Formats: sequence, structure tokens, C-alpha cells
Amino acid sequence: MCIAVKICGMTNEADIMAAASCDADYIGIVVDVPSSPRSQGLSRAAELSAISPLPVVTVTVNMQFEKLLELAAEAKPTALQLHGEEPPELVSKLKRTLSCEVWKAIKLPSITEQFKPYLAEQLTELAQSYVRAGSDVILLDASPSKGIPGGTGTLSHWGYAKFISENLNARIMLAGGLNPANVGDAIKFVRPWGVDVSSGVERSKGKKDTALMEQFVKMARMATEISQP
Repeated sequence: MCIAVKICGMTNEADIMAAASCDADYIGIVVDVPSSPRSQGLSRAAELSAISPLPVVTVTVNMQFEKLLELAAEAKPTALQLHGEEPPELVSKLKRTLSCEVWKAIKLPSITEQFKPYLAEQLTELAQSYVRAGSDVILLDASPSKGIPGGTGTLSHWGYAKFISENLNARIMLAGGLNPANVGDAIKFVRPWGVDVSSGVERSKGKKDTALMEQFVKMARMATEISQP
């Protein structure tokens, strides 16, 4: 397989174009999440989406159904990424109404916690409930840090991610603390469908570093080739 690479937290045209030149597969735009330094208003998100040569994933946290419909109509994303505590019923409702994909984030325990098989099974069943509701991608991320739902650079628990990836028939995207130095190991261990990076390729919050993006994509693709059977 060829690993899918999403570079999230885009705030400006130059970084979007640089991500495209680095051969990324998706960009992510955070929309109306006040706790995120990368958050954009709906109109600005629509502007950035319109100029992107790459498929756009708009990232929201506990956004209401009507606002999600407005976002889909204005920004016309390839996917809506639900990154909060949205229930499976919302995924079903969106899938019945919209033509774009719906991605759902699942938060994993802290990397410092010991792996617990029963909890891994519970998390897999939770993810399965979203797949049954129609979720096109399950994104596995680190637990929220200081009230910030994502993009904190906190490493996700690869043990749980690996278990879910092996036991769930769905596209799995791994996020949480990835960077050019560790993305290869993450891919070889978890074997996800895709990887998602934000702070790991930044020179400052909301400002991407082209060299880091290029290196991240290169290391991700290299790891995929090495891990081929």
C-alpha cells in the first residue's frame, strides 16, 4: 500500500502550496476551535479550501449539525473530521445528508499508561460503532492536553493503535506527536492506512516548515516501502 499523508493545521496559502509540492495527500484546516492556535473562521476556511490543490479535511470539535452542513456547503471539503465527543448518530445523520466523507477521531490513553487488553477491546468496539454509523476513516489521536483536543505534539499510544488497526476493518489514520524522526517507526509498528501531522512539521504554531514537511512525507513513504510483504 501507499501510505496516505495528511498535513493538518493549515493557516495560509503558502503552506498549503508547499504541502502539495511535498507530495502530501491531504491538508487539514481546523475550523472554529477557539482552543487551537491554528483555528480558522468558516469564511477563511472556505477561502483556503478553494485555493488548495490537495483534498481538504475540515477539522471540527463538537460542532452542531446545522453548522456542519454550513461548513460543508461553504468549504466543500473532501471530508469532515469530527474531533470531539460527537456520537455515532451524528455520523449517520451527516452521511445521509452529505456527499463528502466523514472521519471520526478516537482518543487513545496516554503513552505513559500500561497497555490493557480489555480497554483495547473497548476502544475497538467504540471505533466499530462509528464505522457502523458510516465513518469513512477512524483517526487515532492522543488524549487531549490542557483542554486542547489536538495538535499538541503529544505522542499517542501506539500499542492501542496497533490493536485497533489489526482488529478493525476500516481505514485507520494515526495522529499524535508524529514527526519526521518517528513516523517511520510508527508506520512499521501500527501499519495504518494513513498518518496525520501538524505540530511535528512546524517552525511555530500555525506556520509550517517546508523542509520538515518534505522530510515527513519522504520518511513515511520510505517506511511503507520497507514494510511491504
